[in-house]
Amino acid sequence: LKTGKQSDILQAEKSAGIADGFMSAGVGGALLGVGLLSGTFLEGMIPVADSVLVLVLCCFMLGTPASLLRKSMAEIAGKSSNPDLVKQTRNAIKSVVDSKQFELIDFNMTKLGRGHFCISHIHPKGDVTAAELDSVRAEVQQCCQSIIATPISEVVFTQYKAF
Repeated sequence: LKTGKQSDILQAEKSAGIADGFMSAGVGGALLGVGLLSGTFLEGMIPVADSVLVLVLCCFMLGTPASLLRKSMAEIAGKSSNPDLVKQTRNAIKSVVDSKQFELIDFNMTKLGRGHFCISHIHPKGDVTAAELDSVRAEVQQCCQSIIATPISEVVFTQYKAF
């Protein structure tokens, strides 16, 4: 099933596959070239050339897995989403909420896989009915869906700012 989107896991697998291919090609080519060291001042390296080669290639390729690990740990720790996306979503929700008798107190968004988890803390400015609360909740969800492909939206009606 092709959705047109690419998850971070698939991007990591793609990078790992490419890295494996380059590593295998580099090791194979270098090991074939080790025979050319015979009769040179580097002839003493022939017995350990494969080990040295693997160490050099591992050091060269270390950046990719380290970057993937850093991004994954940030996502697991609940790092906020792209600041521009957060600002765009917050402004859209604020314009929806401000048009009614509500106030957007706080907004947080974290990335979860391919989706985003959005939490809006909204304060009713006066007495409201349950139907009005449901209407605002639905409009906030629609607002998130118009900007983010797969949002999980939660609206907390409160008079207090989040922790």
